[in-house]
Amino acid sequence: MKEYMDATLDADQRAERLLSELSLEEKIAQLQCMMVVGDPAFTLSHFEHGVGEISVMSPFGSAKDVAKMNRATIDYVMERAHGIPPVIHVEALSGVQSPEATVFPSAIGLSATFDPDAVERTAEVIREQMLAVGFRRALSPVMDVARDPRWGRIGETYGEDPTLCARMSVAYTKGLQGNHRDGAAATAKHFLGYGKSEGGLNIASNSIPPRELREVYAKPFQAAITNSQLMSVMNSYGKIDGEMIVDSPAILTGLLRDEMKFQGAVVSDYMRASLISS
Repeated sequence: MKEYMDATLDADQRAERLLSELSLEEKIAQLQCMMVVGDPAFTLSHFEHGVGEISVMSPFGSAKDVAKMNRATIDYVMERAHGIPPVIHVEALSGVQSPEATVFPSAIGLSATFDPDAVERTAEVIREQMLAVGFRRALSPVMDVARDPRWGRIGETYGEDPTLCARMSVAYTKGLQGNHRDGAAATAKHFLGYGKSEGGLNIASNSIPPRELREVYAKPFQAAITNSQLMSVMNSYGKIDGEMIVDSPAILTGLLRDEMKFQGAVVSDYMRASLISS
């Protein structure tokens, strides 16, 4: 048995041993994110070195079918690249986006309850339903503070107040992640300032001064990092001070890693590279 397969070692030791055996091509493959629809072999046959993250879109109509397809996808990938399983993610803002899953109110509706405990219980149900069919990362919650009603994603947010957004974000993250080992990873998005865009447009520039960026827009993210041990963050698609956030050292390293002390994974959206923390 390979040392990295030894469950008596801690996670860091196993990761170090695994990394020492991976080629450069295999490491790069772990940064890839793909969408699978139908037979995994059809989409993933050219990923001979494996793939790090996958969105599985089941064409079937039952939770059992989804579970079987997720299992088949995991097995297919694990046959390559040292048996490393992919992380299968799903949208789960108002419930797991999957057949037979419970549908909950939108985030703005949950926020209107002013009841973080209800949000945490909602996320606990989402976690149970995710794990039951093999999803281990939710691309939720949306922690954007949204103050421009022209922006089309207001309904996905917890609103305009950073303190309320922070409380709800912490509650959702706690409910979804559980004790981490038996939970699912929450993905806070979109880091950072995505909800304040020029003209209320989606995927646009975000003209936000540094103090406001930290005291308003970073507040929910910092709360979830500090109080819920947030496991992953998705970068914004916008730009601040003329710099695209997706490759911004100032935002993703200087602010997120150094100032806010985030230790988890930074991921981007479908079919774009996932930036996994070291």
